[in-house]
Amino acid sequence: MTEAETLLNENQRLQARLAELEAETREEQQRLQARIDELEARSQTADPLMTQSESLRETPPPPALRDVKIDLPPEFDGKTAEYAAFIGQCEFYFDNKPSIFLGNDKNKVSLVISRLRGRAATWAHTLRRAEPNNSMFTSWPLFYAELNSLYEDPYYMEQMRREYDALEQKGSARTFAAEFKALAMTLHKGDADKIHDFKRKLKSNVRTGLTIATITDFDTLVAKAIELDQALFEDAKARKKAEQSQKSGPPSSSTSHPQQPRNNPPPQGPRNRPPSQNPSSSKNSSSSISGPRPHLTAEEKNRREALHLCRFCGSNEHFKKDCPDLQAKLEREHKGSSRYPAPASTSNVNAPTAPAPSVAISHTISPSSSGKFNPQGQ
Repeated sequence: MTEAETLLNENQRLQARLAELEAETREEQQRLQARIDELEARSQTADPLMTQSESLRETPPPPALRDVKIDLPPEFDGKTAEYAAFIGQCEFYFDNKPSIFLGNDKNKVSLVISRLRGRAATWAHTLRRAEPNNSMFTSWPLFYAELNSLYEDPYYMEQMRREYDALEQKGSARTFAAEFKALAMTLHKGDADKIHDFKRKLKSNVRTGLTIATITDFDTLVAKAIELDQALFEDAKARKKAEQSQKSGPPSSSTSHPQQPRNNPPPQGPRNRPPSQNPSSSKNSSSSISGPRPHLTAEEKNRREALHLCRFCGSNEHFKKDCPDLQAKLEREHKGSSRYPAPASTSNVNAPTAPAPSVAISHTISPSSSGKFNPQGQ
């Protein structure tokens, strides 16, 4: 069939539809005229005031038309894949602007032409300049038919059928139901086909749960499937959480009760010791402390010197040169140091001056034959 024949058939179909609308209009006019005649006959025999109030009560004034504030339809540049969405948006816009487009085909055509771009706009404006009195510009059905012949995808329904056949529930039943309803409505599927195909395309666990009940209403079937799918999802999530909890086991004591860092107590002297603590206990406690000693402040050093205390451990039983804690510290350092460690100073300003002990030479140092000093004298 050629394009001219297609347009001719479409024109004949539109003319037939126009004739049907005219016939319906004539019938409506006859019905209204009969109603008017009836009211006039009643008005001649009844009280004029009663008749007027009754007529006002029976025929209320029509409600005022109000437009909805919505965005304009998207622009269309002639892409076949976008035509269906574009024309659908235009019709939706017409329905929500009744004061502008209700019964006014010219306004509909003008709006659609204003949203055309690219090749589509070139076609419309070229035709308008060439044939300004063309009936398409004042008749929305004719202009709509011309747009369909130019931009409607001839394989659109075939594509919708392929998508319908390939559709299956992969995510939630709610999302699947929305996609299924849109495709089924486009393909004009009946309720029996929708119920059969919808159950067949559900997940196996959801489909199994729905076989126990016979559902003959499609909307009820969709609601039950969504409810069952949500319940199965919540149950699976709870089981997974329980399995993870069993695998991880009870929390360890180290994680549930973390150890608090231990702060070293500040050095105590006779002024700030508790009453029950004596110097000997202070000595024992100081020697039992492990780890590095805290750095003494200048005030603490002056206090120990003024009270004649050991400048190392703070005890009043000895001075620094006789401090057992200091001797133990030196021995530990001696074991981990070199062969000839440097002697630590044990001077104390409170200790009496004593002559330096004599040093016995246990070996001599003599040069070796190689010219180097031999500490053993060999």
